[in-house]
Amino acid sequence: MLVMAFVLFTSMTIFAQFSTDLETGFVQTQYNDVRLPGETGSPISLKDDLKGSPDFFYRIRCNYQINDKHLISVLYAPLSLQYSGKINRDVYYGGELFEANSEINARYMFNSYRLTYRYMKVNNDRWKFGYGLTIKVRDAIIELKSEDKVAGLANVGPVPIINFYLSYSVSGPFTLVLDGDAL
Repeated sequence: MLVMAFVLFTSMTIFAQFSTDLETGFVQTQYNDVRLPGETGSPISLKDDLKGSPDFFYRIRCNYQINDKHLISVLYAPLSLQYSGKINRDVYYGGELFEANSEINARYMFNSYRLTYRYMKVNNDRWKFGYGLTIKVRDAIIELKSEDKVAGLANVGPVPIINFYLSYSVSGPFTLVLDGDAL
């Protein structure tokens, strides 16, 4: 009986695989116009009205390949940018009046957390195609601060997204990959 159990357990193929991806670089604002509330707040440009510097960002993804058909993935992608300066006009933002030429500090934060399940429909040496579902939780705020005022609107909530993966092995070590989340 012990020999039978040993043979059963040793003949099973275990495929599960864990991997981690790290992405990093610098981010700089090219366009970021805000208004709060959307109809009556003062429009301001975080890029043009205030000054910010390029900042470091990173994203980390942990993947668990259950077998050749099923993948579970978790992504952590924090992003926070700081701006400061004086605006030469009154700014009404988030129910507060920031007077002209007062020192304003702004924070743009858009953190993203994602949990993905993907099913690989095609998985051979040349082609791989999979699809699934991602649940993204966004944690976002655009906040203005002066010496005596703070205004902003936090937005935390889940967003369902379609996940897709397509790759084609061109030759040798070269593979074309299209991988993403979209709605």
